[in-house]
Amino acid sequence: MNQITPYLKPTWVQNLLESAISLLPDGSRAAVWFAGKPVAITGEDGDRGDAAIMADQCFSLTLNEEEAGMLKVRFPSASDRTVTQTWGKALTYALQGMLEAGQVRHAIAGETLDSYREVALLQRAITEFNRSLKPMAVAEALLKQFDGGQDSVEYGAVLLCGADCRQFDLLQSFGPDSRAVFARFSDSQRF
Repeated sequence: MNQITPYLKPTWVQNLLESAISLLPDGSRAAVWFAGKPVAITGEDGDRGDAAIMADQCFSLTLNEEEAGMLKVRFPSASDRTVTQTWGKALTYALQGMLEAGQVRHAIAGETLDSYREVALLQRAITEFNRSLKPMAVAEALLKQFDGGQDSVEYGAVLLCGADCRQFDLLQSFGPDSRAVFARFSDSQRF
């Protein structure tokens, strides 16, 4: 599989080409290539076996400012070059838009999954806290997830609410001089 597969689905590209080929003169053929292989081919005799001969006109498809693939089109010899050039540009524009939209969708899905993992971690910590009633173990496990990780932060602390819910006590922390930093925090007005 190439890097395009999560962004442009071959079935969608094939359907787009089959819809668009009717706008070209009879005998036209089109193919979309990624990583040196055809993803979709349509038109007269548009099977994958002879796809390599398509090369009358090529239109580049880019991803992150690098060529990721191309639209290759073959027209009948008597066809009007202006019409075919316009058709090629229009189809390339549609493919490029779908490619970029797919890349954004994929990135958002990744960010959503990361957020879900963070929420799940907090949920597990809360469940463990409620089940074990061992605050030190829960605080240690929670802080360990953030201290020195891939997206680590400078400081972290777990504060426990006192019996009157007005006082917060520093249970554990990490970071340079974190005890002093969070001691000031626990003495401040938070709300």
